[in-house]
Amino acid sequence: MAFRETARRLLDHHRVVELGASVREAAAQRARVERELEAVERRVPWYQRVVFFHDTVDEARAKELRGQLEAADAQLASARAARDAAARECGGACPPIDVVLRLETIIAELLGDPRIARTADTIDAPADALEALAADVLARWTPGVDPGALLDRLSDDAARAQAARTALGRPLRDDTLAWAPMGADELFTRAAHEIESEGVLRAARERLAGAQLQRDAIASALAHAQEQVGWWDRVVPGASETEQARDARARALTEQERHLVSAIEEAHHAVVRGLSRHPVLWVALACRGAAAALRAVLPRDEPALDATTGAPIAIRSAYGRAVVLACLFEARAACDAAFDGLCGLVAPRASAPERSPDADRGPYRLQGFVARKAPAPTKGATEEARQFFVRLEDRGLRQELAWAVSHATMLGLLTLSRDRVRERIGWLDRAVFWSDTGEEVVEDGLEERSGWHEGLIRVRAAQALALVEGASNEHPLLALGRDLSAAHRGAQQIGTAGGSSSSPRSCPVYHRQPVLDALDRATEGLCARFGATADRAWLVKTICDHLRRAGAHPIRLPEEPPSTPADVALLLAARLQGTAFLESVETLSWAEPAASNARAEANAAARAVSMWDKINIFTDSPEEVRREELKQAADAKHQLVVSKRVAMHGLYRDALRAHPPSLLVEQALYVRERFAQISATSERRTRTYRSGKRTRRVTYYVCVLHGLTPARSGLHAWARGLVELLGPLPCAGDLLDEWVASELR
Repeated sequence: MAFRETARRLLDHHRVVELGASVREAAAQRARVERELEAVERRVPWYQRVVFFHDTVDEARAKELRGQLEAADAQLASARAARDAAARECGGACPPIDVVLRLETIIAELLGDPRIARTADTIDAPADALEALAADVLARWTPGVDPGALLDRLSDDAARAQAARTALGRPLRDDTLAWAPMGADELFTRAAHEIESEGVLRAARERLAGAQLQRDAIASALAHAQEQVGWWDRVVPGASETEQARDARARALTEQERHLVSAIEEAHHAVVRGLSRHPVLWVALACRGAAAALRAVLPRDEPALDATTGAPIAIRSAYGRAVVLACLFEARAACDAAFDGLCGLVAPRASAPERSPDADRGPYRLQGFVARKAPAPTKGATEEARQFFVRLEDRGLRQELAWAVSHATMLGLLTLSRDRVRERIGWLDRAVFWSDTGEEVVEDGLEERSGWHEGLIRVRAAQALALVEGASNEHPLLALGRDLSAAHRGAQQIGTAGGSSSSPRSCPVYHRQPVLDALDRATEGLCARFGATADRAWLVKTICDHLRRAGAHPIRLPEEPPSTPADVALLLAARLQGTAFLESVETLSWAEPAASNARAEANAAARAVSMWDKINIFTDSPEEVRREELKQAADAKHQLVVSKRVAMHGLYRDALRAHPPSLLVEQALYVRERFAQISATSERRTRTYRSGKRTRRVTYYVCVLHGLTPARSGLHAWARGLVELLGPLPCAGDLLDEWVASELR
């Protein structure tokens, strides 16, 4: 019986797929209850918690949800116990099933818990599990083989060329193991055939030789330049031309040595590629690489917005998880290639690639399968987000992650070799610190190479994150979160001149423009995404035009939701039909100029009253009578304007509720006005000094800001409304993590 049929029979007999689906369903149910419980508990203020003799509706719901969470925990534990028991039975009879189940469990843990790899305390458990899985794979399919020693043999050109001339048959298959175990000699011979036939190592060696020659030439030029620097050049301050030439060559040598190290590691990687052509060795190396990536990428803070309040927060970025998930993608691809698509049998998924025996190697060295050009959208994703990542792929995002995966694979193998070398170094060798043994020299070299790959994993991960951040303008929600975070940060930096002076001073407002620019960008993004407009005058005029044309006839709306400012204006006009909005606007069109003219006439009449008329309190002159009449008329017209304006704005804001994005745009304009109105004035202060019986007062002037607190409050309220409408705004690390995770689901 073929291996695939053996595996399928065992999986069907023990119902592994059904039990795995039960675990996923139970985990999803628990996650839903936990999310609802967190949301309810956030709504319970602290003062209601201390009133223990009375429960509010939210507290009662929270208590009910805690009970549901306990039941969900018990159900999940029961489902996992049943699945694990079935997995042990299958794994004992067919070890590849055990390998796949362990790998899929690790993948499910990382996909289900976004905290893993974000903080240092969540790294060790999955990394240890991956290293243990790689060790078990090596022990079962390559018993007694030391990968480090095997790589050393493969680096010997003469031995490799001789082995490549040896005739080989096809690797032995096994109905239970898929591939029969293989010893070091056979592995060496097969890897030598792969390396020699592929030709990658030869090309890498040629580049290495060229880099070495160029390095030697630059070193010789540097030595010559050093000889040209005389003692007078060293004494005189400042760099002479000869010293500048020497320093330039020194920098060139440093840069060329970096290229040389890269060429050396490229040659090592070519050997590892030949070795990893063995399907099961690829599984082990990929698992080691995922563990190395987990330990290598250090978490870092990234600005984000609270998903409930919209307040600015700093979160642990998920950018490192993207590299780890890419490594796990490669590990799953290795398992599929080694075990005839067993991953798809154990854990069926929508994103499984189609088999293609003549396909090119995919982005994560997926041999024998077709890799999609872009990940399929997951639940909650949109065509807009998918196209965003298609454009990022064209700029090299997938290639950055592929390089990071290659460095992680090398790092995993180097750490394995380093650990085995360390086991051979005794305590006495360590004690003789003034003299290094051969093993200690090898350990130092492996440590240095490991550090080089570890640093490049971080560089590649950071560059992948930078690609997403740099394209934020092409993703509306990402750009909106970026602009809101910038506005929040800028609002904290707004200030005025500090210190004091003995005379009135000029008081500017500092750092306000970046906030206004961020608010403008956010408003433009909202308008572009939802078809709203920030032109109030145009919107009001268009609404009035619709109302005048419609008259008493009802305004008919299209079935499609509004997607342009014209559609929004028609929707708002239908909402305002039958109200006093049009009458208020028309009244304001003549009342505002009339009120302004009346106020100007009243002020002119007040200026015409003479000083004697103001002093004479017994009689009113004609000028005073005219002043009072004009003042009362101006006040009446002003009250009319105020009442109509209040009525119009109230109706306008009520209508905007029919199109929440337009309401958010209106609130954004209001917040911007508040920040634009922030001012600073010079205020007089007095300080009293007492010394014995003597008292001395000192007058000084300081700059005081006005309007900053209400502007910040308005910004927080607007951000809260924004996240309530749009949901959590993603940051670059979240998007990068979600993109790679979509290929694993």
